[in-house]
Amino acid sequence: MKTLSLVFGITATAVVASACSPHIVYDTSMQPVRDPLVTANVENGWMVVDSTDAGIRAVLELEMEAPAATAEFVTLHVPRLHCTISGEHLPAKVMREAPRCPTAPAQALRCPTDFTPEECDRYREEETPYCTYTVRAEFFFAQMPHLDENTHYFTFAQSDTPVQWVKAKSDR
Repeated sequence: MKTLSLVFGITATAVVASACSPHIVYDTSMQPVRDPLVTANVENGWMVVDSTDAGIRAVLELEMEAPAATAEFVTLHVPRLHCTISGEHLPAKVMREAPRCPTAPAQALRCPTDFTPEECDRYREEETPYCTYTVRAEFFFAQMPHLDENTHYFTFAQSDTPVQWVKAKSDR
């Protein structure tokens, strides 16, 4: 059985340049980030930095899988971006998509008649389908944040994840 610690255990890896097209990150308005300046591929998601009329923007897109019962857990947590030089930043905008859950057959939620209430609770928990949750957040800066290695990490739920930036490939 999957556990929340595994589901929310988020680690970062550098983006490797390849012949494949890069992942398109969507902001909280569901608009694609077209020209990222830098990007980071993090387990369960992506983070990109671009320039907008409102200033420098970091867009975080996390997608995780968890039991349907954890929807409230995901809703209660707000991602935070930590920068060594400028400290902790809360997002200016956060958007959580409705969970995408497979429909469980009705018989899966029925307990065998010989189960105790405790056994029935465990049985239902094990039979509950896993849902996909997407959280998007936008952080704004007056200027480009200092992007040296090991200077950034984000926090979501109870996990701290380092962010390793890679300069985005430009076609200009």
